[in-house]
Amino acid sequence: ISIAASRQRRDELFNLKKNNSSLVVHIVRTAPAPGKWMDDGNDFEAVDVITSGVALDCEMVVLTTRKSSLARCSIVDWDESVLLDEYVFISPSDILDYVTQVSGIQPKHLEGAPSFEVVRARAASLLEGRVLIG
Repeated sequence: ISIAASRQRRDELFNLKKNNSSLVVHIVRTAPAPGKWMDDGNDFEAVDVITSGVALDCEMVVLTTRKSSLARCSIVDWDESVLLDEYVFISPSDILDYVTQVSGIQPKHLEGAPSFEVVRARAASLLEGRVLIG
């Protein structure tokens, strides 16, 4: 479910007065949220963003196939406590560019790292029922 709240509605809901940009909130959930989220202008009960809000950051590398691949996944909560910070194993022979100047990723970081499937499962379990802010 996605909400693109208007600036005024955003301020009413979250008491934010920082800038003119709109706020987009995604609820990552397989079942309906406890609150009723609607973007049709009706009133709704919001999920507590302060306790359930998380942010996700991904660092990528460039593969020899010229496609990007996840090399690091980080999730923090509203208080910036780290919930997940995992490198993802990729065979060095499959990597064309670590994009170190942007990603900070170096070959040593990926040695012995868990597989993509393991990191994806860990991230999914942390995101379940949370508000992903971005």
